[in-house]
This record gives sequence, C-alpha cells and structure tokens, in this order.
Amino acid sequence: MLSYIELYDKDVIDKTFSSNKLLDLLLDDDIYVIDSKKITLEKGEVIFNENDVHDYIYVIASGICGAWKNGHVTNFYGHQEVIGMDDILSNERSFVTVSALMEVEAWKFSKEQVMAKLMFTQEGVFFLYNNMKVANMDLLHKDAMHLEDTKERLLASLIKLGKRYGEVSSYEIKLPKVFTKKIIANHLNLNPGTMSILCKQLEVDGILEKSLRQILIINRKKGELYR
Repeated sequence: MLSYIELYDKDVIDKTFSSNKLLDLLLDDDIYVIDSKKITLEKGEVIFNENDVHDYIYVIASGICGAWKNGHVTNFYGHQEVIGMDDILSNERSFVTVSALMEVEAWKFSKEQVMAKLMFTQEGVFFLYNNMKVANMDLLHKDAMHLEDTKERLLASLIKLGKRYGEVSSYEIKLPKVFTKKIIANHLNLNPGTMSILCKQLEVDGILEKSLRQILIINRKKGELYR
C-alpha cells in the first residue's frame, strides 16, 4: 500500500498505475476476485462498434488492434494496452469501433466487475486517472503535430509507432506489417498520393528503406535528427 504522500507523486503514479500493473491487479485473486478469460481474436474481428454500449474491457497480451471513428483510424492498441477504459461506465456508449489488425490474444473482463474491484481497492481510482491522463497526452501530441510540416509529422508518427509496437535497434526501427502506407495515411489524414510522395522523399533522404511490404526506418539516428 502506498503512503499518502506517494499517492500525490507524479512519478509514482505513472509507474505504479500503468496498464501492465492494472492487468496484474485484475488477475490477482488475493484481492477481490473477478472473472477473467483469455481470448483469441482473428484478423478483422470487431471487439465493439462505435455508439454501442459494450460490457467488457480488454487488455492485449499480443497483437495489435485499431480504433476507428467514422472510418478514420484514431488510435492503435498493442501489448498490455487497455481497450474500453475510456467508456467504462455501464451505460456508456463506445466512442470508436475497435477491431483486430492481426491475430490478437487478449484478457477479457467485465466492465462492471473491473469498476467494482477498482472501487474496492484504496488506490484503484488512480488507474482510471492514469488512463485518462495518457489519453489526454495522446490528444495533445496529435494537436501539436498538426503544426508540424507534413513530412516531419509523418516521420515523427512512424518513429513513435515503431518504438511503441515494432522492433527497435540502435540503428533501425522496423514497423509491424499491419502498419501499411494506407493505414498510416488514414491515421494522419493524408491522401494516398501525398503519402507515396513523402515516403519516396524519405527514401531519397536515406531514412526509409524502399519497400512495398513493410515500413523500415533504416537510419534511426538520421531520422531522429531530421526532426
């Protein structure tokens, strides 16, 4: 149990109430037992639709999901990230449609039981707070990126997605194959033609590898300095 002072420390909150710690808490049968189920989602399978009330939250064990609003890709979810916390109240409608971009394994929990467990524990509310803070930071980052040059915005997004979901070494960043040029363009509100031109420019700059199948930042240092 954290001390009163620690509960008001930003660094402690960030570390102690992250999504992976939430999964540990939800699976801990020593503290308020709730139902849990490990499920497998096929590529393209919809978890829930926008404007629908859903009864579950999910924590991804492996794989990547995408979130859509009116056909626009608003967000992605990967390993140990939580889906459904943004609308955790029992009668709250989902703001987005979420579906699997590849085969996904996830833990499935009842929203009602999760909320009950969080309210039962002294510190449970901080998981809700931290989830809201992360979501707000993502929105602020997206707003700030709109002020950047389009080419820089694309590169920054590729680096962010690569570090978050891909394979990173000291010299390169490889994005998972689900992050196609088409889905990246949709996410950044770029038309396919602009996306193609910008990728070719980054290839000429020696930052991206020329590839039709997978986006690969072959010069991580140069890409980060470019920004």
